Amino acid sequence: MITPRKPEFKPQISPNCHASARQYSVAWLLLLAAVAAFFGVWSYTVPIQADDIAFQYFLPHFEERNSSLWGAFWEYSHWFWLDTNGRLANFVAPLATMYVPRWLFASLTGVATAWVMYAAIRLAQWRRTADPRFNFCALLMMMPVVLFLWPWRDYLLYPDYSLNYLYSTALNLIFLIVWLRALERWMPLWWLVWALPLTIVTGMMHEGLSLPMLGACGLVTILRRLRIPPAAWALGLVYLAGTLVVTLSPGILGRAAREHGGTSILVHGYYTLIYCTLLWALIITAMVLLWRRTSRRRMAALLRTPVFATAALNALAGAAICFIFDEATPRYGWLTQVFSTIALL
Repeated sequence: MITPRKPEFKPQISPNCHASARQYSVAWLLLLAAVAAFFGVWSYTVPIQADDIAFQYFLPHFEERNSSLWGAFWEYSHWFWLDTNGRLANFVAPLATMYVPRWLFASLTGVATAWVMYAAIRLAQWRRTADPRFNFCALLMMMPVVLFLWPWRDYLLYPDYSLNYLYSTALNLIFLIVWLRALERWMPLWWLVWALPLTIVTGMMHEGLSLPMLGACGLVTILRRLRIPPAAWALGLVYLAGTLVVTLSPGILGRAAREHGGTSILVHGYYTLIYCTLLWALIITAMVLLWRRTSRRRMAALLRTPVFATAALNALAGAAICFIFDEATPRYGWLTQVFSTIALL
């Protein structure tokens, strides 16, 4: 006796569903373009500031003694590394204001801002296929948060500060995504050809972003008992090399020794409270979810994921920096606000 086979069930997908997804994808891309245009125009209208003018004053002195711009830039960078700090963002600041057309730098600033928001949303969907509806809704919700809670008011769109914070963050998010892909064996090996040079540049941009990222990735590596793929090791070690170049600068070591611990704990706590608002929102949200029995297990699993772990640790490190150093300004909360947004998403 032959038992007839049951017909396979094939769910019918409505054409309207595909159309809706396409509409959300188009809306998401248009919204990202609007973000890039808005911040590009904003950057274009902002004049250069005192630090930018100072860099423009320093570099020509070295150009007078060198026959090439490269020689002058190298000598200027070495002097700056010894005297002030080792941040690559500060080395290239005079080049950005003296040799890059203003419209081009403003356009790149807009693209970098849009990339930071794009990367935050993609990290929130790590290990999942991108949902166009989530992309659109998340970006729509992020825009007021980014505009009102990220510290743009603290000179963030001046060339020097945008290089130190905005561009550094954009590069760090590229590194984080590539490192996570290498960690989970999603990354083709040929990516190392461009990823390794970009990684050392990223590590050198700003120690205030590099050290927290290095610590977060290092802790994830330790929790995995150092058992991570060779590509992830290569990226991490190259990032470490770049971070050491900037952190071991005699200029920055001297500044770090004299810029903390001079005021009261209450003052430091006040600055941390008002400049790291999204971290408190993250902590309260996590406590509520851990208190609820239905979400406790899911939240515990989330805490162990490398994406959430690196985002949360960067946010906590940013708050620690804000707490430790004297005369904190709103931009001291930049790292915390950006990575708290990622963790909340």
